[in-house]
Amino acid sequence: EPIRCVYEAIDVRRTMLPEAHLSARRCLEDLVARDPTFYPAWAQLALLYTFEHGFGFNPQPEPLERALTAALTAVRLAPSSARAQLSLMSVLFKRGAIDEALKAGLVAMARNPYDPDIMATLGARYIQLNRPAEGLPLMEKAIALSAGRPPSYDFFALLGAHLLGARQVSRAHGEFLGSGSNPFALLGRAIRAVQTGNEEERVQAIATLCELFPMFHSQPRLWLTRRGFGAEVADRIVKDIGIVGH
Repeated sequence: EPIRCVYEAIDVRRTMLPEAHLSARRCLEDLVARDPTFYPAWAQLALLYTFEHGFGFNPQPEPLERALTAALTAVRLAPSSARAQLSLMSVLFKRGAIDEALKAGLVAMARNPYDPDIMATLGARYIQLNRPAEGLPLMEKAIALSAGRPPSYDFFALLGAHLLGARQVSRAHGEFLGSGSNPFALLGRAIRAVQTGNEEERVQAIATLCELFPMFHSQPRLWLTRRGFGAEVADRIVKDIGIVGH
């Protein structure tokens, strides 16, 4: 059962559904109440708590405080764990401690250089910070190493290539975004629709995002920055998909 909870939490990043988030959070919180030494549960809880802040999933008070406590607990219980460091990186990044976050990410990669999730998370952070030359190679390596990956991998590879002006590479990554309502897939489909001149697809992807996330409709830049995008990249996305003044 402990591992079932962990897999359930990992799957939230693929589905990005509030009900899946709620179920996984409840499962992990019950688990750490019974066994507070099980560090993988703390590491996954930290990430689920950041989703309360970033995506508005099942919010409770002080999500980033709870996330930091959970990540630090994971690191304390397993100081040599790459995944514990990864959870700390994600939380620090959401709290705006960028340098410390990247440092934790590099420590995680040094401890497990073949973990695609670590590569992809660090690569995505570089791309969000408008450092695509550092982020895109990590995303592409992570994609090569993982078959059943979440849409965020392909989205950040698409975005990284887009920011570098590598339009063909960017469009190629867009082929793998799939349908569905994952916010990263929708955002990627909007960018790719602009690249390929598919106005209908652009309008549809943006309309679905606005429906699922009202803040994307009213304050798209804020919606993006809440999800970790730096101001430069948030402005670029809003401009490129044609929702300036939206």
